Amino acid sequence: MRLSEASQLPDHQGGERKVFDFFKILFWFLAAGAVAIAILATILSNPESALSAALLIGVFILIYLLPSLVAAHRKHNNHGAIVALNVLLGWTLLGWVAALVWALTDNTRA
Repeated sequence: MRLSEASQLPDHQGGERKVFDFFKILFWFLAAGAVAIAILATILSNPESALSAALLIGVFILIYLLPSLVAAHRKHNNHGAIVALNVLLGWTLLGWVAALVWALTDNTRA
């Protein structure tokens, strides 16, 4: 099979792969942030604050991305748009609430 023929085949599992890639990137982002905070706090010679800071930032990121995670779990049809709204405007309370409400709407795949 030539490459041009392979690129024309339907992609039946592309959506699941994108969701998996999103969570994989999120995991490594959280892990790298926690390691960076732990190293910085160790350098400042207060390891107790490193663990609490890493946990606090991890919890904050999970809460911040909650609308995206809900949309992915519910297999929402507009998951990509919800992630974009959440990441770009989630820092405003209105953008975060809008993304969460949108993620909770009944527009999901079976």
